[in-house]
Amino acid sequence: MATRPEPPAYPDTAAALVEHVSKHPEDWMFYLRNMNGYSVSIEEENATLLATISSLQTENTRSNAVIDYQKEQLNERDERNIERATKAAEKITRLEVEKVQLLAAATPVPLADTAPGTATPAPASRNGSTSLSEKLPDPEKFDGSRANLRRFTQQVYGKMIANADRFPTPQGRLTYVAGRLTGKAY
Repeated sequence: MATRPEPPAYPDTAAALVEHVSKHPEDWMFYLRNMNGYSVSIEEENATLLATISSLQTENTRSNAVIDYQKEQLNERDERNIERATKAAEKITRLEVEKVQLLAAATPVPLADTAPGTATPAPASRNGSTSLSEKLPDPEKFDGSRANLRRFTQQVYGKMIANADRFPTPQGRLTYVAGRLTGKAY
């Protein structure tokens, strides 16, 4: 940008200006030519700046439109991904439920583990310790009489409940009862 030309003098009144111009016409002619060139260059620079501003505003408008379009595309893609993930999770859940139902249906009902009228005690939890419950004495051998059946059944049932951790499986309980019935060692 060109520097603004300075006048040859700064008179205070119009009469002083006329007097100075009549005494130094070449200086004032030079000043007026330079001032004209300066104003033309300012107008050209101003026009260039206005064109630049206009093109930048157009570019800014286009960029904002692209940004808005991309945001819209991302939101739509996110919604599709969420929808797909939800459907996949529902499908997996449905398949797992069906699998559990099939496994439950395929699991055979166990035969009676205990004598009729007695419930199988749940195995006691170990709670991380390896010690077993205090062992109760074995019931007396069953002699086969009907009168002795109730006593034997109650004693075996009581032992199974009190020492559930010693008989954690149905096979273990069955082996113990069979041993007490036959008199063979357990």
